[in-house]
Amino acid sequence: ITMFSYHYVSEACLKHIEALGNEVLPYIRDAFDRDRDFDELKVGFINMLSNLDAPGVDDFLQELLDHEKPAVVDYAGLVLGKRNRTDLLPALEEANARIGNKPRISWAINHLKKIKEDKK
Repeated sequence: ITMFSYHYVSEACLKHIEALGNEVLPYIRDAFDRDRDFDELKVGFINMLSNLDAPGVDDFLQELLDHEKPAVVDYAGLVLGKRNRTDLLPALEEANARIGNKPRISWAINHLKKIKEDKK
């Protein structure tokens, strides 16, 4: 939908999915288990997880750090950064090196390093 410049429609769809709250994660997992050729188009689902406080979200995001598509890894890293997962900093750095230093995960790494620095 976004490809055809109907951003408001895709945003509305994400809002309805987000409204499922804690019940949304199995649907997102299912979306990533199907039609893997289109995973780069599913990054909006990953970004939506930024504010979802549900069991299994961080585990799913960690799994996505090993994804073959750099865009998926980049967004998963971004969301883990937004969730302040300083304990995952080494995993994010490793994933970023593997995919070629992408902007979102790089932001997350810098953000997490700043959090760790501020705690000293």
